[in-house]
Amino acid sequence: MSNINMTSEQLPWIIFELNDYYYAVNTRYVTGIVMMPSSIVPVPEAPEIFRGICEIRDEVVPLLDMRLLFGMQSVEQEYEEFRNMITQRKLDHENWIRELDRCLERNEPFRLQLDPCKCAFGQMLSTFRSHSNMINSHLKKIEGPHAELHNTGAKAIECEKRGEDYREQLEKIHTILAPRISTLLDETSDIFRHHYREMIITLSDNHKSLGIIVDEVVAVDSIEMVADKEKIHQLHRSPFVNGVAVSPKIQGQIIVIDEEVLINERNIIGQEENSLSELSKHIETKE
Repeated sequence: MSNINMTSEQLPWIIFELNDYYYAVNTRYVTGIVMMPSSIVPVPEAPEIFRGICEIRDEVVPLLDMRLLFGMQSVEQEYEEFRNMITQRKLDHENWIRELDRCLERNEPFRLQLDPCKCAFGQMLSTFRSHSNMINSHLKKIEGPHAELHNTGAKAIECEKRGEDYREQLEKIHTILAPRISTLLDETSDIFRHHYREMIITLSDNHKSLGIIVDEVVAVDSIEMVADKEKIHQLHRSPFVNGVAVSPKIQGQIIVIDEEVLINERNIIGQEENSLSELSKHIETKE
C-alpha cells in the first residue's frame, strides 16, 4: 500500500470532480486524459462498477466508474431520475389542462391548484437546485410561462362564472403556453444530459493499467495534505483513499486516491462498491 511522500506531493496532481466532490490522483501514475468515447465494449458478468473496456493509445484498458466506487448514482442514473421527474411534471400539466377543459365544458368546479407556486411543478421549481448553473438558468425560464398558464386558467374560470366567452383563454393555453412549457422542459432535459461530458483518466504502474471514469478534470495543481490515511480510517476504513488535501485553486477539500491500490487491487473493487459512501459525507463539497 502506497503512502504519500514528499516526492509525490511535489509533483502536480490531477484534480477531478464527482457529483460536487473533489478527488486527486498523482501525475506520476497518469498516462493520459481523454473524453469518454461514444461507445465502449461491455464485459459479460463483470461487476457493475466496471463499465467495460476500450482502446486507448493502442492499449485495451478496463474502465472503472468512480461514482459507483464511492456509492454515488452513476451519471446515467442521475439523468434518468431527472428525466423521469421532468416527464412526470409534463404529465401533471397535461392532466391539469384536460381537467380545466372538462370543468369549463360541464360547468363544474375546478378543484386542482390554480396557484403556480403550490402545484407540484411550482414546488419543484422553488426547491430543485442543480450544480449546473446552465440547468438552473433554463428552469428559471419556465417560471414565467408556467405562472401565466395558471393565471390564464384562472381568468377562464372567472369568465365562465360571469357567463362570458372563455375560448380565447383556452386557445392561449393550448396553442401558446402549454407548447412553450413542454419545449422548455424537453430542452432542460437535453441540457442536463449533455452537461456531463465524462472523462477517462488512465493510470498505470508500468505493469497494469486502469481507466477511471470521472465527471470532469478541473485542475492540475499542487496539494497540501490536511488529513492522512490513519486519520481518514478513523472515519471510514477504505483501501482506496490516502488522505484529504486542499489546493489553492479549489474551494473545498479533496479526497486523495491511493493509485497503487486502485490499480493493483482492481480485481476486488467490485466487492468495495459502497465502501466509500460514508467517507464522502464527512468531506466538504465545493459548495
